[in-house]
Amino acid sequence: MNVKIANNGQEALEEWLASDQGYYTVAIFDHHMPIMDGLAATRKLRELEAERPNKSGGEPLSRIPIIGLSADIQSSTKELCIKAGMDEYLTKPLLTKGLALLIQRYCCKDQTDNGEE
Repeated sequence: MNVKIANNGQEALEEWLASDQGYYTVAIFDHHMPIMDGLAATRKLRELEAERPNKSGGEPLSRIPIIGLSADIQSSTKELCIKAGMDEYLTKPLLTKGLALLIQRYCCKDQTDNGEE
């Protein structure tokens, strides 16, 4: 597993744009990042996914799973994150096992997915 760390949402988007298509398997965004917060970064990433064609035929890229993190335990914050386009939401302090299971779910999806949903 390769990990890239960005200091803010803008850096995360720049890293994603500079990467080969499909390089990232999962993104983890904090709700409260400087310069561009996790909500804005998620919304922008979702826009870019729809605009950025893949190499094989011009179709939009598949959706990268985004896990949101926040110290805010209010349900309204979770709703904001999900509405912005995040797939999962975890609160801090973070249980390492919970994060590891989510990452494993998304990183191993292609290996375990038999095409059924």
